[in-house]
Amino acid sequence: MESKIIEYAGNGITARVVVSAANVLQGMKRTRLRNAHGPLEKMPEEEVIARVFTYPDLIAAAREIEISGLDDVPTFDQFVALPEVLAIQWEEAVYALNPHWLPQADDEKKE
Repeated sequence: MESKIIEYAGNGITARVVVSAANVLQGMKRTRLRNAHGPLEKMPEEEVIARVFTYPDLIAAAREIEISGLDDVPTFDQFVALPEVLAIQWEEAVYALNPHWLPQADDEKKE
């Protein structure tokens, strides 16, 4: 499987994330994470987006995650506390390898 390595150092954090083109199990993990949250109606809109889209996509596509201070895969709260620059680099790698995970307009879905 094709993969990309993201390395980040800054803000007191070092991180190394290996992102891959998704296999079936990673796709299923993404689906499970997208549905693993409480009631959305009381959450701020940016938290809903992060819980339903960003966190599941980035975590599911990661084969390896090493972030200083964390022993395991970051929880949602740990994830949203990470530096935005790291998340942007991680997200770019995820969608470069998994363009089918990008949201599509209804017109694009029909084609």
